[in-house]
Amino acid sequence: EITAFKASGVSIRRLLTPVVIAASFLAVLMVGFNDQVLPAANFRLSILQNDIFRKKPTLALRERVTNRVTDNFWIQASRITQGTGRMQDVVIYDFADPARPRTIFADSGTLAFTADERNLQLTLFGGALQEFSPEDRTRLQRTRFLRNEYVVRDVGNQLERSGGAQVKGDREMTVCEMQARYDSVAAEYDQQYDR
Repeated sequence: EITAFKASGVSIRRLLTPVVIAASFLAVLMVGFNDQVLPAANFRLSILQNDIFRKKPTLALRERVTNRVTDNFWIQASRITQGTGRMQDVVIYDFADPARPRTIFADSGTLAFTADERNLQLTLFGGALQEFSPEDRTRLQRTRFLRNEYVVRDVGNQLERSGGAQVKGDREMTVCEMQARYDSVAAEYDQQYDR
């Protein structure tokens, strides 16, 4: 094709001019994109991934394992019927009040989400609640029950978006931000070296 163009009297310079102009435009566009858009997108992706990792997982309890429901609420059952939420030989560890940690034992129970799907509703049958007395830590109080309703708040599968200042990594900074970080680290290095 180049030979045919040259035979027709079209010079190489004239052939390359549109290519060089298009390449220059794309180069400038990509430098701007890689310096401004890509780091911002990487930063937002990093924040979203951290939010997803912090997200409370859908409640999926395993049998014969102490399952973490929230930071202060743990539950264990020897048998869990999937779909119905029925449990057998239930043990619950409740640390919501650090002054009065509770342990709840029940022969059976059911679990389900409330109508707003944020809270966990536990109905326990035939068991006992044990807690240390706040007045005398050497005494253990035990309360027996035939049926006990228990609500664990904010267990639902909600994505909680984080706010505030976040630390940016190398792939999340523009050239100017990288230069500013380099300058601050270099100044700190010089201070440490002098010290």
